[in-house]
Amino acid sequence: MAIRDLRSLFVLAHSLAHDISEDALELENRLAHLRFYAAQVGDAGISTLAHVASASALVPPVDLHARVELRTALYGALEALDRLCLLVRRLHEREQVDPAVIDRMRRHAEELTAVIRALIAECNRSYGLRSV
Repeated sequence: MAIRDLRSLFVLAHSLAHDISEDALELENRLAHLRFYAAQVGDAGISTLAHVASASALVPPVDLHARVELRTALYGALEALDRLCLLVRRLHEREQVDPAVIDRMRRHAEELTAVIRALIAECNRSYGLRSV
């Protein structure tokens, strides 16, 4: 895959992560009565965006240190996204969140997970991240 295509994937990931962080912050504001969950949701949304932005800044990695940081950022984005999905699922089970918000976040999360996994696969192939 050409570097231009990889950059396009990162732009898509950044856009989706931005949407998710906006949804998470909106949800955080709606959940003012549940401070613990509200803070956790907001943090997970912002963390996802931060990890994606960090990873996109490291492409192409120029040395081993940059490859390690790229790998850490991509897997960190997946972890933050998983944490956000778990929190949203718990809130949905407790019927604390509007189902439309849940569906929108779930759709964005599924898309972003697929894009991040594609980025990990391509970076593993192109930059040898697996060996890092």
